[in-house]
Amino acid sequence: MQDVYSLFELLNRQDDLEIVKVKDYIASPKPNGYRSLHVIARIPVFFMDKKESIPVEIQLRTLAMDFWASLEHDLKYKAVSEVQGIDASSELKDCSRIIEEVEARMQVLAGALEPEG
Repeated sequence: MQDVYSLFELLNRQDDLEIVKVKDYIASPKPNGYRSLHVIARIPVFFMDKKESIPVEIQLRTLAMDFWASLEHDLKYKAVSEVQGIDASSELKDCSRIIEEVEARMQVLAGALEPEG
């Protein structure tokens, strides 16, 4: 998870874009369990005769967060049939909680790779 925030810090240091808004759904997940860091930034776009600052949304996630978001989207908008005997919303929320716990534990282990000092 720290990599997501590190990437945000790198974006924030860019002198050719302006951070307009940040929505931190990692620190404060949505009620359905969705987690991601959304950054709205203005970036320069060069045209033949002018440069224009265009807003873009950048979504920063871990692989697990991205898999969860893709699965939630597919279940919500593309599911052909409902899975028998499963409350998909409840399952997804549980999966989000489990992913958060696993990522936190893995972050601790990754910290062992950091040089001391």
